[in-house]
Amino acid sequence: MSLLHRLLHLEPGQLARALPFFGLYLLLFAALSLLDGLALALFVKQVGAARLPLVSAAAAVFVCVGVGLYLAWADAVDTGTVFVAILAAPIIVLLAAWTALAAGAARFEWLAAVFICREVAMTMVLLHFGNFLRDFFPQAALTRVMPFIYAGGRVGGLVGGSLLQWLAAPIGPVPLLGLVIVFFVAAAAVMLVICRRCRLVVEPRHQAEGPAPASIRGFARLVVTDPLLLWITVSTVAFFACRTFIVFRSSGFFEQAFVDDVALSAFLGRYTQVATLVSIVVQLVFAARWIGWAGLGGAHAVYGTLLAGAALCAALPLTLTTAVCARFVESELRYSLRNPVAQLTVNLFPRTIRMRARAWSLGLLIPLSTLLASLGIAGLQRVGLPAVIGPTTGLLGVGYLLATLRLRSTLAGTGRAPSAAVRAGV
Repeated sequence: MSLLHRLLHLEPGQLARALPFFGLYLLLFAALSLLDGLALALFVKQVGAARLPLVSAAAAVFVCVGVGLYLAWADAVDTGTVFVAILAAPIIVLLAAWTALAAGAARFEWLAAVFICREVAMTMVLLHFGNFLRDFFPQAALTRVMPFIYAGGRVGGLVGGSLLQWLAAPIGPVPLLGLVIVFFVAAAAVMLVICRRCRLVVEPRHQAEGPAPASIRGFARLVVTDPLLLWITVSTVAFFACRTFIVFRSSGFFEQAFVDDVALSAFLGRYTQVATLVSIVVQLVFAARWIGWAGLGGAHAVYGTLLAGAALCAALPLTLTTAVCARFVESELRYSLRNPVAQLTVNLFPRTIRMRARAWSLGLLIPLSTLLASLGIAGLQRVGLPAVIGPTTGLLGVGYLLATLRLRSTLAGTGRAPSAAVRAGV
């Protein structure tokens, strides 16, 4: 067991405490990865990639509404109750869509609902899971256990990809929506067991932290005046704008490369399995060690370099290899490298503003930047300039890299240096 702890960069006893959360994240991402492949394959092949910007923009609006409700409600309600609501929403929507599609209802409306459900569920789970963990682990322990717990999502991606590959042809993509619902229900059950049986951690509140900004205007002033929050904001906007362009470019290629939604679903299932295996190795073996050695700023810069390379590939005429590589960097490596680093970076803020900073950086900025990028793609298509989409993708990737370099410098110079945060658990 000690060898396993050393391999996973965990202290004695942390593995047993982290395992239930690993299992919860596994179930969540089995559902989300299966839903991701299904939503993309069904929409691209039955509606067309050209309408993705419209639906992505609608999804961004729904995410903004969801995050707004979260901010208004989450402070007043325990994290378990909030989690139940977050999981109940996609269960209801997917059950309605599954029933309607099986009955032959209009394809565009219900496939758009499935696509939007995927975006909202993904954002809300990622937003809340970090807050949920804070109830059960102190900051020093989170630095070590978070990469392991988040690796559960990569294992869940492997499960979802395998199911998508092997079941899409025998039973068809639409019936697989029922399996997504089963995974969400199982995740809700495990979450409730965790809330009942796992010990809560009460984080001490330091007087030096001061009060949280009392208004939206006060928090907006903090975004401008605090260098760390400012560059988190800039880098997050650049990342999700770039990701939206990469998704559009790769989805358009997949639409042309595969004959129907069954073939595309099976391919995405195979891709997900291989990509997830690679990302699991990155997350379990390298992520915590790399953060401990290079710090959070260095980890941000490494991912920025990788995304810039993927964006430059997507700026050129795509092949199957470059489309897959671009998707791997913006999707799988985002979950295994960028997301844990982003969570740990937000945890550097005082407790009094941490939830708002997380909701801002992982919640509101995601749909807003996605909305702007989607409208930009739709506008370029409407005015007859689709050829500009490729070069814009490359420029956004370079912009994100520059933002991560500034974020690294800010982390090193603000006194909230990554090494100080990491050493607490290393």
